[in-house]
Amino acid sequence: MDNLAPSTPKGLTAASGDTSVNLDWNAIPDEDFRYYAVYRRTDPDTTSSLLGTTIDTFYSDSDVLWGSTYYYQVSAFDFAGNESIRSNEAGWEVGVYGNRDVDLPESFSLSQNYPNPFNPVTEIRYALPKDCQVRLEVYSILGQRVATLVEGTQEAGYKAVRWDASGVASGIYFYRLQAGSFVESKKMILLK
Repeated sequence: MDNLAPSTPKGLTAASGDTSVNLDWNAIPDEDFRYYAVYRRTDPDTTSSLLGTTIDTFYSDSDVLWGSTYYYQVSAFDFAGNESIRSNEAGWEVGVYGNRDVDLPESFSLSQNYPNPFNPVTEIRYALPKDCQVRLEVYSILGQRVATLVEGTQEAGYKAVRWDASGVASGIYFYRLQAGSFVESKKMILLK
């Protein structure tokens, strides 16, 4: 049984097209790669939704409005249906006088998970103003580590990670982000 997630797509960038936002990223090396999923949101404080899928390392979003800002992420799926951690987030503002790349976060932050309470999946968002080593873990109320959601170096940007808590009991959990010297924890509630 294959329960290993594919590699995370790297190097996501956004650029303007005539009437679209064009995305590009680096191919993943996994042999069991099936397709990429492209996610979009219009506000850094909202949950992203699936925009489309592709087997290519590029995607063109033509469903954009002038004066709006869009935030994108990409994940990879394998033939067993496993999804990778989502890529760095690339933002783009569509403007009357051309498009511009969206600024990076000014500081580290960890947002409250959404939804909360949840059953069984929730999304945790955080912001990285610079590339750094990141570790995002979930702990039980007794202080036991339940899951490691992110571990490794990540590029600066707005991030979102989903936690599927199907295999754990209802209760109060804490998630802890360590990004460089920044450390913050928040509480969440799993209700089954």
